[in-house]
Amino acid sequence: MLGIGYVVYTRQQRTIRLLTRQKAEIVKQVQHLERINQQKVNLFSLISHDLRLPVVRLKQQLNTLKQASLATAPIDQQIRESEEQVDQLACMLTNLLDWSVVQMKGLPTNPVQVDVSVLTAEVIADVSTQLKHKNIRLINQVSASTWIIADRYQLLCVVRNLVSNAIKFTPPHGYVRLYTKTAGESCIWLTVRDTGIGMSADEVACVLSAPVIRSGTQGEPGTGLGLLLCRELLGDDADALQLTSQPGKGTSVSVRLVTADKPTP
Repeated sequence: MLGIGYVVYTRQQRTIRLLTRQKAEIVKQVQHLERINQQKVNLFSLISHDLRLPVVRLKQQLNTLKQASLATAPIDQQIRESEEQVDQLACMLTNLLDWSVVQMKGLPTNPVQVDVSVLTAEVIADVSTQLKHKNIRLINQVSASTWIIADRYQLLCVVRNLVSNAIKFTPPHGYVRLYTKTAGESCIWLTVRDTGIGMSADEVACVLSAPVIRSGTQGEPGTGLGLLLCRELLGDDADALQLTSQPGKGTSVSVRLVTADKPTP
């Protein structure tokens, strides 16, 4: 009996030593992968900054040239066209970088009180060049001092994508409308509605689940990531973004937001 007990004990000790070595090896591999991942994140952050900066500077230089009184009409037209192309590049670049960050590590969320009317006004200012170039009217019916709880950067990214898409797929002389509507006691819907080319039911189903690259009404390029990025940024609630569309009758995209009291001074 003692001999059998010794054999069993010896096997247990051998198994424990083996498991200990395997655990140590796994921990070592995990630490190695974490270091590689952190290096990748740091490199991506550096590349992201280096890619954005030249676009921002080019935009500033074009704006300076546009305001110069010496610019002739043909040159002024070329500047406006170049400015629009830079805006499109900046939008595509931002979507690609934000999408990559979300897929790699997720964007950190910092919920704060946000005035939706101020945020939408900021978006409208950002897309003013697109609106002028296509002669599209933007009707802003977002109620003043509409306060919600959200991550401001992420919501800005969502609204900018929705408005840019609406302009992109609306023919010249159309219009885009922004408005809010109450959705129960503690929520509102923020809606972006356009008079664009619209989508079929099959296209709507696809665009919310996979990248769908479509050119705009004036050949504007895109990455197909806009709506997917919006859905990612809105979190796990699949009903937080609703899209309805009909071919030739435009598209309506609504985002559900949690309301908040106005901050006290």
